[in-house]
Amino acid sequence: VVTVGPVSGEYSKQREELLKALGGPRWTFSERWSYAAKVSSLLVTGARDEHKHETVREVVEWLRRQGPHIRDSEVYFFDDNSLNPPPFAGSGFNAHQVSCQSREGIIGHCGALATEVVGDHGVKSC
Repeated sequence: VVTVGPVSGEYSKQREELLKALGGPRWTFSERWSYAAKVSSLLVTGARDEHKHETVREVVEWLRRQGPHIRDSEVYFFDDNSLNPPPFAGSGFNAHQVSCQSREGIIGHCGALATEVVGDHGVKSC
């Protein structure tokens, strides 16, 4: 998870529920949330729009230090903000804009549809 927002703040119920939905520490390698300025988990807040590709790079490097090696081509990023997928071009990562059907300006309203969360390679916008 790489987000600009606080996910309702430290020790929030929202963070707890999201961690649970992701499978808990077994799958996230940590219960902690970190900040984009100092990535120390797979759960990152404070990632600036148009710079999330940099934060994702730091997350992947952190994960590799934990043991699992994942190729850049196996990393997928999904965002409803139209500003965020394009900077991923040339990174080796895959990035897709979601919430294409319900939009107001650069932001989507209702999150991704299951049909938008796909394993297609490349960088794609609505």
